Amino acid sequence: MPVPQDQEVVDPKHPVSVLHHDSEVHDYPTVPLYNRKDNFSRFDLETLFFAFYYQQGTHQQHMAAVELKKKNWKFNKKFVTWFKKADGPLESG
Repeated sequence: MPVPQDQEVVDPKHPVSVLHHDSEVHDYPTVPLYNRKDNFSRFDLETLFFAFYYQQGTHQQHMAAVELKKKNWKFNKKFVTWFKKADGPLESG
């Protein structure tokens, strides 16, 4: 059974440094996940559209647009929206 003495007590007057020296090998990503080009290919459509419309003027918006174009979406400047051609033939009534 745990007891209060099992806890690690951090002295607030002597905080533990979280900075690493350059000689250490990093096991964690050094570039944020949303800045990696290869991660955008794994995002679903909703995430790509979110990045495009809510990250305007950023590198993320550009990467989202590139990925949407790869998925056969077309941006219409007149309507300021994305369109995708229907897969099958259209039937007229």
